[in-house]
Order: sequence, then structure tokens, then C-alpha cells
Amino acid sequence: MTTADQARMRIIPSSNGVIYPGQTIYFIPYFSNDGPGTADRVTMESTVAPGLKVTEVYGGPCRQTGEATVACEWPSTPPRDRFGWTKISVTLDADHPAGTTVSATLALTAYRDGSASDRAEHTITWQVKHAPTYPGPDSSAFPHPRTLTVRAVPSAESERRRLAQQFVWADFQPTGYYLNPHTDLFVTVTGLPADAPSPELIVGTPALAQPENEHDITPSPQTFPLTSGTTTVRVFYGGLLYLRHTTEPGRTVPDVTVTLGEQALPVPLYRQGITTQAQWAAMLEAATVPLGLVRPIM
Repeated sequence: MTTADQARMRIIPSSNGVIYPGQTIYFIPYFSNDGPGTADRVTMESTVAPGLKVTEVYGGPCRQTGEATVACEWPSTPPRDRFGWTKISVTLDADHPAGTTVSATLALTAYRDGSASDRAEHTITWQVKHAPTYPGPDSSAFPHPRTLTVRAVPSAESERRRLAQQFVWADFQPTGYYLNPHTDLFVTVTGLPADAPSPELIVGTPALAQPENEHDITPSPQTFPLTSGTTTVRVFYGGLLYLRHTTEPGRTVPDVTVTLGEQALPVPLYRQGITTQAQWAAMLEAATVPLGLVRPIM
């Protein structure tokens, strides 16, 4: 085979990053034939390191072939930038040690006349970090209750449409509590009619910088639907707790009562028109979680 017939493989990978024990993340590699020749067929094989498990494969002629492996195959592939791609989701074991790294390897192989003619390889690496965990404070310094009456508010999407805006408002309400990672939280809901939409518990704040390192952004919030009775919530990365209870135009949704279990840690919460200066100062002094909240009158 001459150089003019050669099919040159190239992998355009996702970036390296950070992963936390118990977290599920995904990466999307793209694949190119830089030519000048056409490959009779192209295969891609990916293997993740011990501690990681493949949980989903989406896109491309790709499939999961084992707990830690993925395979793809394309037929005749002429020169083309990004002729293929796939999305691979992986989950890190909850007990994986911090301070280590885990990786996924990718190998893209072109075949001509029944033999491998070119091969590209790449390794994506993640640093394993432990999410911060905080001790419980003296709860007597925090006057806000664990049992909350939650009023339904217009959903973010319905308000965006009504106001003809591009962006959406935060249709979730702060509770004044924080959940540590890998901790079971029991959340009890009462007063929810059978035909009403389920309220949601949100753990984490969108685009929040980590208190310990302002250059790192906390993972995306995790959302859990709540039903009548008690729901158990557990997260890989802790965060402030919010409640979402929304309604759509023309529909009346009653208030619900939500009780957060003792596993939730109180944080400073300033409630407009309720919290005094002395209470706010006492909460800041007693706080063990380096985060606080201000709740306006709604």
C-alpha cells in the first residue's frame, strides 16, 4: 500500500478532569480519518481502569462489550473530519481512594485489505478527589425549622415563556440545610394530593465555586423527586438543599409540608423580615459548613 492510499486515524478526545467516588460522568470522543486514503473499515476499542465501570454507551455504531469495555465499528470510511463519535458514561466505585487517578484508553484502528494499516491511541485521565465532609454544628444556634411548608411557585419554564425571556429564574427555594456526601437523608412529605406534581429535593448549587478552592466548580446539582411519605436521598457530592415545588399557568397546586431528617446540617440562613442581626451573627459563629444563604420574602 502506498502513502497515497494510507488512511490516517485521529482521536479528538474529551479533556482530563476530576471525578469523585460514586460519581457518574461521561466523555465524548470524536474520530477522524485525515486521509488521504479510504479505510475499508475502522474499529474503536475503549477500556476503563479498575474502579470505573461503564454504565451507558450512546451514539455511533458502538456497544458495551463488558463491564469495562466498549467497541465500535464503521464500514468503508473515506477521509473526513469527525466521521464518528460516541458518548460513554462511567461510574467510579464509591470506596475508591482519593489522591489517585483513573483513566480510559481509546484505540482507533484503520484496516485495508484485511490488515491493520494505521492506529491512533489516547488516554483520558481523571484525578480522584474526595468531596468535603463537615461536622455537625450546635443546632441550637440555628432557629430555622426542619419542617417546612412549601408554597408552589410558577415553574422556571412557564415564567420564561410568560416574560418572553431567554434565561430562566431559579424556581427552587433554599432550606437552610446541607447534606454531606455518602450520607442517607430521610425526607418526609405530607399534604401532597395524588394528582399533584411531585416536589423535588435539589442537592447542590449551580456553578458554585468550592469554598476550599475558588478555581474548582462544584459538580452539577443532583435532583430527587419526592413522593408522599419518606424518601431516602444519598449523594456522591454534598451540597446545600433546595426544594422545588412548581405549578403551571391555570393550575392550582396546594402547599406541601416537607421534613428534613437529622442528617441534614443547618447552615446560616437569613430570612428577610424574620432573622435578627443577633441570630445571624450567632449562626455565622456556630457554622461548620462554609456556606450561607439569604432568603427573601416570596
